[in-house]
Amino acid sequence: MTENAPSFPSSLRKKYGSKLANEVDSFPNYFKDASEIIGKPSAIFFAESEIDIIEIITDLVLSLERLKKLEVDPERKLAFCGPGVITIDLMKQAEKHNLFYPPDPASYDESTLGGNVAECAGGLHCKKYGVTKDYIIGLRGITAGGEIIKTGIYSEGDLFNLSGIMIGSEGMLIAITEIAVRLIDRPQPGLT
Repeated sequence: MTENAPSFPSSLRKKYGSKLANEVDSFPNYFKDASEIIGKPSAIFFAESEIDIIEIITDLVLSLERLKKLEVDPERKLAFCGPGVITIDLMKQAEKHNLFYPPDPASYDESTLGGNVAECAGGLHCKKYGVTKDYIIGLRGITAGGEIIKTGIYSEGDLFNLSGIMIGSEGMLIAITEIAVRLIDRPQPGLT
């Protein structure tokens, strides 16, 4: 946060409109992270596209909660999701196609897929089915330098397991913009 920060958001307000919140007092959850270090941002930017992220990533607190793409491909047993998708919403969409997304962190009814990837979340099903990393088949994201990174299913011939590096990195390497997940057949009741 810089000394010029108060004028910076007002100049962007014209360009980004409601995506930019410069009255941040009503968003106290954005003043800290798990480190509990408190810092009031001069503005919060609610990204809705990769271009939005590239334009502002180095200057503002970035929220990805509005990136809520959720497309299930039942034939290929895949889902393509934004990082703002709530875990239970993916689970419910998968169930409509008789499919199952096993990773179930305790907060699955409020945790986002982006957060789950950043932390490599698990849950009660992890002993039998594995954790988040076992279901990620590709990531799209933006580096702090504004470069788009594509891994797994999104890339053309990953030489390295870059998804494996990004998963669990707590958002330090990329701002995740899209997640491709593998789904499995829905288990019979009582077998999950």
